[in-house]
Amino acid sequence: KDLPAGEILARDPSHKGIVPEVLGTGRHRINPFAYSVKLCDDIVIKPGHVGVVTALTGADILTGAAPVATEKGFLVAEGAKGVLPDVLKEGTHRLNPFIYSVSIVNIQSQRFELSGADAITFLTLDGFTVTAEGTLEFNLDVDKVALLSHEVGDMEDILQKIIVPAARGFSRIEGSKKNATEFIVGESRQAFQNSLETYLKGVCAEWGVS
Repeated sequence: KDLPAGEILARDPSHKGIVPEVLGTGRHRINPFAYSVKLCDDIVIKPGHVGVVTALTGADILTGAAPVATEKGFLVAEGAKGVLPDVLKEGTHRLNPFIYSVSIVNIQSQRFELSGADAITFLTLDGFTVTAEGTLEFNLDVDKVALLSHEVGDMEDILQKIIVPAARGFSRIEGSKKNATEFIVGESRQAFQNSLETYLKGVCAEWGVS
């Protein structure tokens, strides 16, 4: 039988379409006049990584046919089309590639050097230009990786859309309240650094970045 318009998964053996279940390792006797088989690699999640799963089929939350899984963002529950809140952990996973797409995300500690062209530059209260260099170290909360990757993007997007703009904005605002000499004295410089760290932790925590 032909499937209704918009559906690709065979509802039962009497329907045409993609069979949801996948064939495991081994030999399989299949009628080549009734079925065609596509070979795909297993999904391997290495240590320090997780897999963000996107369901390619199912009810559409944009039409109201399925509820969202979280209050923030468009993560969906099982059976709906979209990004699922649960991620794949370390190991080997066998998923139907016509039903699920997987993006592998690194959740290990990351470092970004604020130096050279990436250094933070701002004007002080007395009109001097100060260039601040340093190292940003962060990692992603595994429980929020799915939402973060869906709403923000990959690691470069997280840096350039959340972390670096927050660091630059804070430095320019707070730096303009102090004289240049205050960034030379050890205690004042350390206080500025501590304030920046506290501010970044607060901004990034909302997104699952620590």
